[in-house]
Amino acid sequence: MTAALMQATGLTHSYGNGKAVDDISFDVTEGQFVTLVGPSGCGKTTTLKIVAGLLTPTEGAIHINGRDVTRQPAKKRPSSLVFQSLALFPHMTVEQNLRYPLDNRRDAPDDKAESIRGMLSLVGLDHSLLHRHPSQLSGGQKQRVALARSLIYDPKLLLLDEPLSAIDFQLRRQLRKTLSDLHRKSGKTFLYVTHSLEEALSLSDEIIVMNAGKILQRGSPDEIFSSPVSRFVAEFMGDANVFSVARRDEGGEARSDATRRFWAEELDMEVDVRRHGDLRDGYLIVRAHEVQVGRDRPRRNAMEVEIFNRYDLGGSIEYSLVRPGSDIRLSCVMEKGQAEEFSPGERVYAQWPEHAGTVVPE
Repeated sequence: MTAALMQATGLTHSYGNGKAVDDISFDVTEGQFVTLVGPSGCGKTTTLKIVAGLLTPTEGAIHINGRDVTRQPAKKRPSSLVFQSLALFPHMTVEQNLRYPLDNRRDAPDDKAESIRGMLSLVGLDHSLLHRHPSQLSGGQKQRVALARSLIYDPKLLLLDEPLSAIDFQLRRQLRKTLSDLHRKSGKTFLYVTHSLEEALSLSDEIIVMNAGKILQRGSPDEIFSSPVSRFVAEFMGDANVFSVARRDEGGEARSDATRRFWAEELDMEVDVRRHGDLRDGYLIVRAHEVQVGRDRPRRNAMEVEIFNRYDLGGSIEYSLVRPGSDIRLSCVMEKGQAEEFSPGERVYAQWPEHAGTVVPE
């Protein structure tokens, strides 16, 4: 089993009477791409700054490559940080920006010019940009230069604080691919902070969900999205239809397929669920892409709804559904060409398979 490159143990950081980070522990294995996500103020950026050496924790320790670096400044750690603002020197050319960190490290390579050219190639930039200043670069080029500068002295750990947040949508998609390719080609270990679920799901080997300074769940993108441990995680990680449920008494006899029957009070109906963790009650989470809409009434997990609105998403359609005579709303996303299409005002049936939903504790 690969050893952890970075270990955070019992991290706590206080601002006045409040705790931005509250006794969290996690590690990052060498070569992994791990992403910290959560709402604003959850503690993810504070955690990254502690790992980077920009903040000293009130309690706890940071080990990188087996060495305790908790009290060491950022410049003495085998890590590098890419800021949200990029932080390129405006008065320096691209070449000078990349040379700067090499000139300030004792372990810099002998042939600095070759290292600079090699790093530009790694991030997909042409050598003709070497003599340009940041003001002469596009947003995507600036971001690539910032990545190159952070990697040029071969750090063990690359830390990224929402590096794509200030870039327009199309460029952000391109740079997301650049990051993924860079991670694969360089073999480096990435610890990434973002508020974008699309970035987290598409880039990460593992995701750590935080809220109120605590770690709520850690797992692969599929685990976090498909098997959330709480209503908060479920709703934070994307479109979720959420209903309170309580398990029906089945006389203690388990059904052969491990499906349990729950009563959804607000829906006034029974639902069958396989992924329930043997809970007696809690919240049923059904993702928007798990809901199906049709004109024929299914036998299980179905209700009559009205199409309130539809939104064309390109390759798919999102339907906003409302249950007649109530304020219950559902969201449904269906691929184009794989199902019937419906118009606002139509009465149809919403249904999801029993293996789709999952029950989480209150």
